[in-house]
Amino acid sequence: MRRNNVGNLGAYQDIVVKAKDAGGVEKLIESIEKAAAWKAMPKGFAAGIAATIAAVAVVKQYSKRGDAHEAEANRAKAQLTGDFVEATDSDELEVEGGEAGAEESTEDSPSPENGS
Repeated sequence: MRRNNVGNLGAYQDIVVKAKDAGGVEKLIESIEKAAAWKAMPKGFAAGIAATIAAVAVVKQYSKRGDAHEAEANRAKAQLTGDFVEATDSDELEVEGGEAGAEESTEDSPSPENGS
């Protein structure tokens, strides 16, 4: 490829000769960029597909976890609702300070408020 027999410039001379053959430095750089892009495209495409597949897998995993948590929360809510309804239907619900249906204390009974 060398046109000059002197050729003491080494790789620089090779680049200068290739640039001249390509029609200028800009055209040589443009052709190198195109060649590199075509070589890199399959790798970049494969990497993009792999990243997409990994992202989809992660989203599906978290979605399954969210669904499981939601189902467990719904089961717990149903159980608590059922327990509450059962307790109110059978009068087993305890009121603070005594049982359900117990009458309030009267003023005659000892309590901390009246000092008895």
